[in-house]
Amino acid sequence: MKKRILIVDDDPRILVLIKEALEEEVFIVCTASSSYEAIEKAQQMLPDLILLDIVLPGSSGWETCRILKNDINTKDIPIIFISGTAINSNDKIKGLDIGAFDYITKPFHSGELIARVKAVLRREEMKKQPALDTKNGNLLVEGNITICFDDNTVRVNNKPIKLRPKEACLLIEMIKQKGKVLNRKYIFESVWGKEFSGSSRTVDMTVKRLRKKLGGAAGRIITIQTVGYKFTDK
Repeated sequence: MKKRILIVDDDPRILVLIKEALEEEVFIVCTASSSYEAIEKAQQMLPDLILLDIVLPGSSGWETCRILKNDINTKDIPIIFISGTAINSNDKIKGLDIGAFDYITKPFHSGELIARVKAVLRREEMKKQPALDTKNGNLLVEGNITICFDDNTVRVNNKPIKLRPKEACLLIEMIKQKGKVLNRKYIFESVWGKEFSGSSRTVDMTVKRLRKKLGGAAGRIITIQTVGYKFTDK
């Protein structure tokens, strides 16, 4: 599944250079040139990582980071700060305190940038993986739902249910993002891919089928929100 990266910088040359380097690595890339635009796009696309310039028109990168980290839907998105000047120890402490993962100083080599991006994404992927019951095989267990990756079976209350591949992918993605409201665009690109030709109705119909197959518990597991859907165990 392709990872989404949001680049935030007010220098259009930097945006183009980073965008081209990331797209060569087959990332899905979006750009923003101000704090306001960055926050809006982060909330809409829920990227897997944000590259955030510290000096921005309006609010600084520091303040932008604070806002994103105080939003339940964006607080877990890793952020790498980009700085045009050398970062001192106080800046690093400040960044870590508000939730930054790493720093990179301009000018930088594209290879270094890609390496740091991939390192953060690998670390985040490992953190997102739901707990596996290794004693009983490669299982994902979430409440009364059990998914076995060895034979691609799904059980609810220990009873097997038959899911289509996209329904299973959707269920896994929603479990991984439990508690977050996922908008239709994010779900569509996560499960079907950005290049797939379809619409938000495809998401709605798949969620509808999944809720039906999960049974009575689905009403409280996958809740319908105004802007999308949320998986919850409440």
